[in-house]
Amino acid sequence: MGSRQAADCLACHASSALHDIFKEDNPKASINEDNLAHTCRQCHKSTNRWFIKIAVHPGVQHEANAVIAGTSIFFRFILYGAVFGMLGLLLFETSGRRKDGIKLLLRNGTTWHGKAGQRADKRISKPERLAGSTRLNQPLISYAIGSIFIVLSIVVLAGIIYHLTISSHGPGLLKPFWEKYVAPPKSEIIDEARRREEMEQHRHFHIIAPEYPRWPEKLRPVCFICHSDFPHSKSKRTRSLMNLHTQFLICETCHLKEKPGTVVVYRWYDPLNKNPKGPFYGTSYDPETGSLSKGKDLIARIAPFRKSANADGFQPALLPQDAPMARDYIKVRDKLSPEQREAVKNKFHENVKSKGYDCIKCHSENSILDFKKLGFADNRASNLKELSVVGMLSEYKEFYIPEFFSEPATEGIEK
Repeated sequence: MGSRQAADCLACHASSALHDIFKEDNPKASINEDNLAHTCRQCHKSTNRWFIKIAVHPGVQHEANAVIAGTSIFFRFILYGAVFGMLGLLLFETSGRRKDGIKLLLRNGTTWHGKAGQRADKRISKPERLAGSTRLNQPLISYAIGSIFIVLSIVVLAGIIYHLTISSHGPGLLKPFWEKYVAPPKSEIIDEARRREEMEQHRHFHIIAPEYPRWPEKLRPVCFICHSDFPHSKSKRTRSLMNLHTQFLICETCHLKEKPGTVVVYRWYDPLNKNPKGPFYGTSYDPETGSLSKGKDLIARIAPFRKSANADGFQPALLPQDAPMARDYIKVRDKLSPEQREAVKNKFHENVKSKGYDCIKCHSENSILDFKKLGFADNRASNLKELSVVGMLSEYKEFYIPEFFSEPATEGIEK
C-alpha cells in the first residue's frame, strides 16, 4: 500500500551483510528452515515454530487433506451461491414487475408479489387481508436493520468508486480530471520535502544493527547540519548502497580532498573514546548465524586521519558540530541571506569534494583501506575486496527494477 517502513525483499532474503543472499537450501540462507525463526524475529518478537510456517508469498495452494479441501469447496459454493442467488432473485423480480406493468414503488414493504398472489388476494375480503397481512406491515426492527445494511452498502460502493477513480492505489480512471479541475494546486517543494521525510523514516534497510546508536549531536560531523544521516539521494543506481556505508564510514572517508604532500591514514574514530579498541561492528562474521558480528563498539566509524603535531602525529580530518565556526553558524544561519549562507557552506566544503571515491577505490586488492590493520577478519576482508556489486555498478549503466521499488515521480526536481 505504499508504506516505506514495511519489510521489503532484502528484509527477509539478505543477512546483515546485505550481499549474503543464498538459496533456500543453503544452510547460510536467511530463509533456510533452520534460520527462519531468527529472520522473522527481527520484526515479529513472538515468533514460534507455527509462525514460520505461514506462507509469506501469496499464491494458489491446493490442500492435500481431502476433507479440508472438500469443506473449502462447499463453503465457496455457499458464498458464491448466496451472492449470485440474491442477484438472480432480484433480476427475476424486476423482470416480473415489468411484465405486470408495476414500477419500482415501495410502500410499507413490497408492492408486488406476482399475478398469482394478486388472484389469491382477490378471493379474500379486504378486511381479512388487512387483518391477516404481515407482508404489507413489517415491524420497525426490519426497517432499522435494512437501513444499516443500506448505509454499509453505500459506504462500500463509495469506497469502490473512489478506488477505481481517484485513489493512488487504483487504476485512477478520473485522476487526470481530478488533478486538473478539482484538486488544489500542488507545491513541488512541499511534495519533495515530504518525500525526503518519508525516505528518512525508511531506516530499517540501511540501519542493520538493531542497537545502532547515533552520535551525540554536538559531536556529529558538521555535514549533518544540512545533510541527513543518509545523504545520498540523487543517484538511484547507488543510493541504497552508498547510504549503507554510513554505518561504517564518516563522510570524509570518501569525500576528503586530496592535498599534495599530505599523508592520510584510515583508522577507527569514536567521538566518545579517543582510543577505541574494538572489536568493531561488521569486522567479522558470527559463526553461528553467518551475519555480521556486532562486536563491542557500534558507534565507531572508519575516518581519515591527517599528519599533525599532536602526540601520535595524526588527527581526524573532520569538523564536529561543536567546533567554534559550526556553533556560530547554527546560531546565525536564519539571519543570513542565501548568498551569505552559500559563502559559509563553501568555507565548510574547503576540505571535502562533492563526488566521493568510486567503489573500486576500497573494494579491490589495492584498497586505500588496510582491512587487516583495521581489524577485519580474513574472510570478511576478502569478501569486501571481491564484491560482485562493484563490477555491476562499474559496467552497467541501467538497472531494470519492478515499479514497486520506484519513488513517486516529481516533475522538475532531480532525484
